[in-house]
Amino acid sequence: MELSLEEKKRKRLEKLALWKKKKEKEEQEKNLNTPQIEEPPAKKVKGFAIKKNNHSGRHIQKNAKGLRLFSDQEEESEQKKRNTSFVNGAQKSRKGSTYDKEPETDLDSLLDELKSNPHKLVTENQKTQNVIIEETHENDASIYDSQDDAQALLETLKNKNKKVIKFIEPSTEPFEKQFYTEPESISSLPETDVQAIRAIHNIKIRGKHNQRPITEWCQLALPQQFMSVIEDLKYEAPTPIQSEALPNLMSGKDLIGIAKTGSGKTLAFLLPMFRQIISQPDPGSGEGPIGVILTPTRELALQIFKECKPFMKSLNLKGICVYGGASISQQISDIKKRVHFAVCTPGRLIDLLTANSGRVTNLSRTSYLVLDEADRMFDMGFEPQVMKIIPNTRADRQTLVFSATFPPKMEALAKKVLNNPLEVIVGEKSVVADTITQKVLVIDPQERFKKLLELLGTFKSKDPTGKVLVFVERQDSADVLLTNLLKRGYNAQSLHGGKEQMDRDFIIQDFKTGNSDVLVATSVAARGLDVKRLNLVINYDSPNHMEDYVHRVGRTGRAGSTGEAVTFLTAKDYRAAYDVSRALKVSKQLVPNDVQAVANVFVEQLKTGSAKRGSGYGGKGLEKLQEGRELKRQLEKSTYGDEAVTAEPKKENTQVATATPPPLDQPVEEFKVLFGSEPSGNGTTQFHATIEINDLPQQVRWTMTNRVNISDIIEASNASITSKGRFYPSGKAPSEGEDPKLYLLIEADSEASVNKAVSLFKGKMIGALLQETKDKSKGRYTIT
Repeated sequence: MELSLEEKKRKRLEKLALWKKKKEKEEQEKNLNTPQIEEPPAKKVKGFAIKKNNHSGRHIQKNAKGLRLFSDQEEESEQKKRNTSFVNGAQKSRKGSTYDKEPETDLDSLLDELKSNPHKLVTENQKTQNVIIEETHENDASIYDSQDDAQALLETLKNKNKKVIKFIEPSTEPFEKQFYTEPESISSLPETDVQAIRAIHNIKIRGKHNQRPITEWCQLALPQQFMSVIEDLKYEAPTPIQSEALPNLMSGKDLIGIAKTGSGKTLAFLLPMFRQIISQPDPGSGEGPIGVILTPTRELALQIFKECKPFMKSLNLKGICVYGGASISQQISDIKKRVHFAVCTPGRLIDLLTANSGRVTNLSRTSYLVLDEADRMFDMGFEPQVMKIIPNTRADRQTLVFSATFPPKMEALAKKVLNNPLEVIVGEKSVVADTITQKVLVIDPQERFKKLLELLGTFKSKDPTGKVLVFVERQDSADVLLTNLLKRGYNAQSLHGGKEQMDRDFIIQDFKTGNSDVLVATSVAARGLDVKRLNLVINYDSPNHMEDYVHRVGRTGRAGSTGEAVTFLTAKDYRAAYDVSRALKVSKQLVPNDVQAVANVFVEQLKTGSAKRGSGYGGKGLEKLQEGRELKRQLEKSTYGDEAVTAEPKKENTQVATATPPPLDQPVEEFKVLFGSEPSGNGTTQFHATIEINDLPQQVRWTMTNRVNISDIIEASNASITSKGRFYPSGKAPSEGEDPKLYLLIEADSEASVNKAVSLFKGKMIGALLQETKDKSKGRYTIT
């Protein structure tokens, strides 16, 4: 008769009780006077607790392989495999033969062992799988004891968040990177003709021993496999960036290339890479790629890899495109196939370099390194990752940095990784292509959607198969605008970082193939999106700086095609109007009077010191957005202090027509952040920061310590985050010897990672405070 689960549990407990009695009797007979150790309660360490369960239907079985966790069903299955049963604490077979006594299963022995030797459970063969770990989320009343007996184990868990690339001595085998010999048709040109060629395309070149520009593909003397692909792709003549960069790159020089979007700079760095790869032996067993191209976004990586495919087939090369959001197991499998080159995002490349203790792949043979869209890469916080990757490549590698814009800060950083580079500038820095017609409209925010529909209707009547890209500032704005367009019959989709990678891939593919012809996107689509017949770009929300504007409108008018870009500004977009007017002037297009009037307000603010002029992205990442709503400004001011709020002239007697949440009656408790660093003992520095959250409102504390939020921030910043201290009610402070107030500890190998984690936590806090204020305004809480 089959016993129920409860009946089995009852019988097991009875057997355990009998076994304990027998054990006590044996100890008494042997005169064992071992003092009993009081069973300690479950202890919590850094967000985890080692939990002891005697009667929960689960037990720990100790065997030669370590500690395993069994459920009732698992135990029954395991018992059937052994074909044994427990009888009065002794183990007997169903045939009646007697085996040796089962090893002790009582948790007392485990706790005694843990107390006497806490490091025994963290050997190389046991580590995390050998102890029950229970995550805790009690934010207001938890005490995290850093001196717990299992400290070593939890330190091991924490260190898993810190990725260290296993250093493998780079190859020292000589390789060829000089493939160019100046043809007579170029060397015989008078210097005045060379200067004329550069002047026509507005090319500037800096550096010693630079090559003259080419005018035809045949002047590179490329092998036939290259020329056949170039002919098939109908590349008639080199573009200005290609004509200037290719002879220098084929000569083995490092290079900084600055050219407007759609100028053909991708092919400019692909051809020298392929030429260098085919001159070297194929990668052997355990060897990584010869060429590595780093990009800031998945979309750009896929776009570059697409341009590689025709050459891969012709040259019989293997390549891989790796980026976050896709299956890493498949990427590990692919990169083990001795690929010749890799197009990747920095974070996923580090994942592959650190996987399986560094045995998956390495960069010991990497002799060609490209940083594409380098300004955005460093702006997005990839500088620590890039600087961690580069030392693992060959010291004599050829390094290239390409971008459409190049702020001075980025220029200084790039020169750290280059060796006597040439700098090639095609056109002006941060300039819009002359194939794009730019229009800027100063419009009331309430009229933007009506104007958008008007522009779409006019465009579609003239170009029914043309595509439109609409840029907005925020992810929620993209989804709201998409809903409104769908209601009016437009075949539209939205694209932003909040969507899964698979969804983003399908959306881009639908947009390219024409299944949808209107795409509403955030600035995630400002780089690497190359779509044919994309003839209209609309900045529904104004860009945050000049470089962002250049890249947004640069999605149209590519590869010699014409396009149109329309930007909406409000009468209060002073900074945006200033940046857009600069871009128009550099592109030699007329600045409308109303746009110049709004820009002049910002100029006056610069003179009075109430505003500051920024440069490039300012190193604050994609999320550096202007705070538009007064409520959010109040929250930031009360949280960060006056300096965190963008200075604006004070306005008196301002009436707000629409309903808004009530202002904060009093400032929120101070958001304290303390930064520090200390040597880690191996020649590097460990950076850390503490964020005191004890005095924040309860809902905000919950948001700050939510497991999902912390996991997202760990992944985004590559920092280790731990909840520490204990909660003290308002007005109560810890006494001497007591644990400190509840706080978050952020640790990382780089200061940038710590700063990014702190910034993300601040954003979470602001969002939670906003939500709480809105909830109060709706009457969810009683204010006393």
